Amino acid sequence: MENDPILLHMGEVLRSARQEQGLTQRQLAELSGTTEQYISETECGKRNISYRVLYRILQALKIPTDPLFYEQVASKNGTASTLENIINSFDEEDRQIVWDTILIFLSGYKRKLSHKQADEEHHKIMQETEGH
Repeated sequence: MENDPILLHMGEVLRSARQEQGLTQRQLAELSGTTEQYISETECGKRNISYRVLYRILQALKIPTDPLFYEQVASKNGTASTLENIINSFDEEDRQIVWDTILIFLSGYKRKLSHKQADEEHHKIMQETEGH
């Protein structure tokens, strides 16, 4: 299991998020209902954690799952965290629109949609949002 690139990437993202929030491994363990050793092993890519524990850690860190599953979003210089802070400063409705737009972009990127196709999907969702 050691040197598994997926586990190493997940560990790096979690460590970066924890450090950006000024939390120690012990504090994160307490917030997520795990142990300091568990957090350490996860951050080092030595532990394949369950979805349930991952969810609790993400809740404790108040981060979206996208940086874990889309390496392009994760950033070693804190860009993803900066964007999240900006987006979280919006009111609830605008924040949801921005997150939906980002998810559409990532979905299009993953499926290799053209910019025109991604724009069409975005326009469709925006129309649905305005209709509610």
